[in-house]
Amino acid sequence: MTIHELKERSKKTVKISSEEYAILEKLYILLDLHKDEFAKIVDAVGVENLVKRENYWDRLQTADNERQSRLKYEQAKQEMDALTARQKELQTYFESYKGTVKL
Repeated sequence: MTIHELKERSKKTVKISSEEYAILEKLYILLDLHKDEFAKIVDAVGVENLVKRENYWDRLQTADNERQSRLKYEQAKQEMDALTARQKELQTYFESYKGTVKL
């Protein structure tokens, strides 16, 4: 959503500077709402109140990024464990086959 879209969708006449919009855009992305729903929040709460909470939104974004990284790590670890087990299984098969057949 652009600053112009937010102003158009707002029921109230809101004045938003580009700096304030940059902060609101982080919140818009974090909440992942429809543009009209987000505009309703801005109308209800107010630009100033939302902008004052910038540090809170930043912490939420950081926490979400860390959570996603942790989930990716756990998934990668499970895949690595499964591959290691499969490698051991294949190595055992290979060694037993190698002992019975002259290569």
